[in-house]
Amino acid sequence: MVWLPLLLLAAGCNLNKLVPQEQHRLVRNKVSLEQPLPAGLDARTQILHKPNRKILFGSMPFYLWLYKQGTSFRHPEKNDAKKWRRKFREDIGEAPVILDTSLVALSAENLEKYLFHHGFFDSKVRWSWTSRQQRAKVLYVVQSGPQYRISSARVVCTHDSIRVICERVMEEAEIRPGKPVVFDQLDALRGTMSTAVRNKGFFTFSKDLIRYELDTLQGNAAASVQVFISVGDIKPRVIRKVWYELETAASYRELKPVDTLCLQRNNACFVMNGYPLKPDLLLRVSALKSGALYRQDAHNATYANLAATDLFRFIDISFGPVLPGAGIDSMDLFIRMKTAVRQSYALEPQGIYSPQGSSGTNVNANNVSSYGLAGNFSFTNRNLLKNGEKFTTNVLGSLEAIISNEDQKRSILYGFQAGGNASLAISRPLLLEYLLPKADISKVRTIFSLSYQYEGNPNFIRRTLPASLTYQWTKKHLNWYYTPTEISYNRNRLTPDFRLRLGSVDSLLVTRIFTDHLITAARLGFVLNTRKESGEGNYWYIRANLLETSGNLHRLLRRTMDGERRTDTSYQAFGVRYFQFLRSEFDVRYNVKFDENNAAVFRTNFGLGLPYGNNSVLPFDRRFFTGGSNSLRAWRPRRMGPGSFVDSSGGLLFDRSGELLLQANAEYRFALLRNFLEGALFLDAGNVWNLRHRGQVLPGLFQRSTFLSEVALNTGVGLRFDFSFFMIRFDWGIPLRDPSEKPENRWVIRDAGQPGFIREHTALTLGIGYPF
Repeated sequence: MVWLPLLLLAAGCNLNKLVPQEQHRLVRNKVSLEQPLPAGLDARTQILHKPNRKILFGSMPFYLWLYKQGTSFRHPEKNDAKKWRRKFREDIGEAPVILDTSLVALSAENLEKYLFHHGFFDSKVRWSWTSRQQRAKVLYVVQSGPQYRISSARVVCTHDSIRVICERVMEEAEIRPGKPVVFDQLDALRGTMSTAVRNKGFFTFSKDLIRYELDTLQGNAAASVQVFISVGDIKPRVIRKVWYELETAASYRELKPVDTLCLQRNNACFVMNGYPLKPDLLLRVSALKSGALYRQDAHNATYANLAATDLFRFIDISFGPVLPGAGIDSMDLFIRMKTAVRQSYALEPQGIYSPQGSSGTNVNANNVSSYGLAGNFSFTNRNLLKNGEKFTTNVLGSLEAIISNEDQKRSILYGFQAGGNASLAISRPLLLEYLLPKADISKVRTIFSLSYQYEGNPNFIRRTLPASLTYQWTKKHLNWYYTPTEISYNRNRLTPDFRLRLGSVDSLLVTRIFTDHLITAARLGFVLNTRKESGEGNYWYIRANLLETSGNLHRLLRRTMDGERRTDTSYQAFGVRYFQFLRSEFDVRYNVKFDENNAAVFRTNFGLGLPYGNNSVLPFDRRFFTGGSNSLRAWRPRRMGPGSFVDSSGGLLFDRSGELLLQANAEYRFALLRNFLEGALFLDAGNVWNLRHRGQVLPGLFQRSTFLSEVALNTGVGLRFDFSFFMIRFDWGIPLRDPSEKPENRWVIRDAGQPGFIREHTALTLGIGYPF
């Protein structure tokens, strides 16, 4: 961290050389409010004349400093002659912002308009500026005055049906007496009214037919609102017939020329042009039905549902001419879709390097490293069974040379991994639609998944066969999932001499990890992401595995058949033990964007697992781990905890884990080179613990009186290189507090000046994408 003060000092030195004589560089804007503004209003956002952009919590004009590095004062001719100087000045750096009083006046005017649009009709903004050593500061003094509030609100419309609809919308929008006058809300009201009226079949209605007037001559900062709607002779419109047409490749039309004709079904016409899709899918996802009144929300839902099928690259909804009728008109509706590529595949070769043993195991060894090659082949069919079913499969394999330097003797062994997985996503809630016939589950998808993995290592062989059924329900920002059935069947075999070479603790751990077992889980959870499509503003990301449970049905059946009712019985299914447990985990993140160059992310991660009934421990892959590039970045992956556990065995081979996870992270991010290089400062804290002694190999029991002293803490700095299609991340983690040390020595940062601290205690991690 010692480089930060030096960088700040360098950034601030001699920047005034860039400012012409008799001119001033704008360094600060300050807004003084004579009375506080309501929550949600920020006057500073309306200032147009801003200083140079800054990073590191608004303390360093980094881009101006880069501009200066590309400027030669002794030899100005080099500024354009040298390519790197030109790059710094024109592409990366930022010229100094010179005070322009006309822009200051324009900013004050903009501030007044902003307040006016939020009901402060009598606001005034004064400005002044001061300077010192060619550095200018501008002060904006805001006299907002009273905020006008609505005294009365009414809708004026000669069409009774439309007036009733709009009055209901106005009430729901809280445009009523006592509320402040906000022009943005009144403008939004026009769009909401237009949508509500169009949802009642008035196809030709638009917000251009709506205007509002304010009367502020009543005194006492009050205003009456009148909404005028001019509709003339307008009638609702019904959909006479829906036409669906697929635009496909010529090869489809040549294979099935008969499908270029119109197929009639449910008073709808389908021109499939040879594409192997059943019309029933289009009827099911379309909310625009023949014979129904036109509705704007049905229009929007149809477009969204068709896009969600992932079958089409382009969707267009248009309308035919009006067909007049008595009291109600009619029209035809045309939905044209351009199909996407139905089948695709990808081949991804990979290189493997693991400095701590085979990349596919839970083993870490200081005297073992591996090198190898891997490959992944994936295939996707977006319409497998002609109903928009998305089938995805991939096959992967790897071959590694595992080099051991044990006992100063180098030996080379080989490891092999092979496996694959397949998933089928169906745009219908199979089975649920029969179990819940009256529920609105039309947007629920069904996903089947099946995998197999084989891992052959010089020390062991592992075989895993997971399969699951999941229901997924997606709406804006929120994705729920329910997995009623997930089965994972595991078979393992150790080589005879492997366990003999292990220490006592590792021997117990390997028994736990490589025991044949069966997991039959069910879980419910959701993912919430409030990020806007524009990427602007702050947002939440929450991933919650609300509840996961396993083995209850097996236990109930076997317990019923066990006449002796032995309390210590560990039952089996298919010849192996099955696990019984409850588990829950929450990952909550809040993203804050200060400006285009500065942002922060705050994260908390909580997990809890409780084994019971058929066994006393959680399965290894359901336990919690911490440490690594997405967790505590001053420690190696999965090498922290549990609790204050101290490894006195000379280096455990297996990952450390616990039944309880508590973790928190904070990261400040700032742009260095726009759209390419980003810096970060971070703080990580957390650990894992066990909840009870029974069945545990490692100690580290959670206790309310001591757990805070067992929280690991680190800081660090990072760099992110953005290559558009992926991001490479380097993070240097520096430990502050290490719970594995004795209580009096846990603040290891006090030894930062000692020789060897950086080499022995810090960690440099490599990652892809953001850590969270």
